[in-house]
Amino acid sequence: MTEAKNEDMGDLLSDFSRFYILTILYEGPAHGYSILSRFKKRVGKEVSPSLVYPFLQQLEEKGLVKHTIKTVGEKEKKVFELTKEGRELCTGLFKRFAGLVSIAIEPSLYVCAHCGCKVYEGGYREVIDGKETTFCCMHCAGSYKEERRLSKKIVKMKNMAKDPVCGMEVDEKTAKYKTVHMGKTYYFCAAGCKEAFEKNPHKYLKM
Repeated sequence: MTEAKNEDMGDLLSDFSRFYILTILYEGPAHGYSILSRFKKRVGKEVSPSLVYPFLQQLEEKGLVKHTIKTVGEKEKKVFELTKEGRELCTGLFKRFAGLVSIAIEPSLYVCAHCGCKVYEGGYREVIDGKETTFCCMHCAGSYKEERRLSKKIVKMKNMAKDPVCGMEVDEKTAKYKTVHMGKTYYFCAAGCKEAFEKNPHKYLKM
């Protein structure tokens, strides 16, 4: 059972290695040694030449890769590049791979509260109105807070009424002094304004 698992893992790693070789070729022409060194630099592990060169030969036999002989330093080397068919194959593979990655990481994504972009790691978090809110960056956090401030200001302005006696603006939601005259509610800044209005409302409504 263990041997079977090891074989499956070997096939899996081999397929990943081939896939990554294709991504290197998709970036541009490369000779064998360049593929080996770039693979190690990016993945952090060496890939066997016995996998790379036979795979390149298979790709070439299928018309997915072609090679030219070029002088690199003091030596002539085979430089491989994808054909049109090879690039089309890679594009299709990348789309399928991207879909799988998206499904895998979707549960771990955060959505920026301002711009709506998805954030996988890092991002910027800030407590706003007692709630931790996630953003892709500090700039979005700043814009979000400014929009909220302006929104609250607009809402507050809509809730403001004018004291008919002194002309002062009064918040309808928090006003302590108010009275109803002919079916309409009037708001006041203080008890004195309310009393003056109730004694002679017509005087202040004509103003």
